[in-house]
Amino acid sequence: VLVVGDSMIVTGLEVWMKPFIKRHGGRYERLAWASSTTIAWAKTKRLEWAIGRHKPDLVWVVLGANELFLDKPDDMAVHVRKIVEKIGTRPFRWFGPPIWRKDSGIVRVISENVPTGSFYPFNGKKIARDPDGRHPNVKGARVWFGDMMQWYEERLRAEAPRPR
Repeated sequence: VLVVGDSMIVTGLEVWMKPFIKRHGGRYERLAWASSTTIAWAKTKRLEWAIGRHKPDLVWVVLGANELFLDKPDDMAVHVRKIVEKIGTRPFRWFGPPIWRKDSGIVRVISENVPTGSFYPFNGKKIARDPDGRHPNVKGARVWFGDMMQWYEERLRAEAPRPR
């Protein structure tokens, strides 16, 4: 599993992601880029480089926190679609940011521009955070990750082939 995105990965989330993936027989690789945005990931070669280097079977994207309060979030749709295009045919999931106050629309924009069922919108639970009030601390990241994985497992069950 290749995990790409912003600083939300390394400020607590990784503590829970890495052992979870390894416990389930996966290999954990990550490329976290502090303060990054959908524009940055869409316009640079970092994602292609990481996919080429690690050749993941699955990509998890953790991105959007640095765009929660944009004046024109709809302008980001083209960049979200470009990231999806760069991931290509590999299975992926996009985990939405752990919003700490009402966003201006980036969560909707991401949801509308990735394939149906591939986006986890944060459920709005109150979670413990670092002193900056934005990043979840390790305890908050545990709750956030637990909710992500509950959603992910539900998606996998929903997408599983039905016996005939």
